[in-house]
Amino acid sequence: MKNSITKPSKNPRKILKKSENPTLLEKGRQGESVAAVYLQRHGYTIKERNYRISKYEVDILAEKDNTLVFCEVKMRSNIKNGSPEYNVGADKLHKLTRAAMLYLNYFPYAGAVRLDVLAVNPYKDGFEVKHYKDVLY
Repeated sequence: MKNSITKPSKNPRKILKKSENPTLLEKGRQGESVAAVYLQRHGYTIKERNYRISKYEVDILAEKDNTLVFCEVKMRSNIKNGSPEYNVGADKLHKLTRAAMLYLNYFPYAGAVRLDVLAVNPYKDGFEVKHYKDVLY
């Protein structure tokens, strides 16, 4: 099911500055921060980060144009280990879907809802972000 993510949205590259020698946990947070900045620069409002509900987590919950977006963020320290988006398989998408359903049970939303994946790759002195929208379709 890893092939459920096929193409990024238009203009996926957004370069942001890297910090030097982050730890593994810091790398994860850094990837999420890069993705959050990318979303904000593209007109999204960040509603939550690292939102936990039951045993599930949503990396970023954002909103734009009356659409609530549940985001999974994947980052690789270098592209030699493969593209991060290919590590979002059926199990991860199921968990993200379940988290979205639980969230919406507690906080009903009148607009559209979608699930996105943001892949963060190192690129020269910054990062490249690929934004895959509506990954379940």
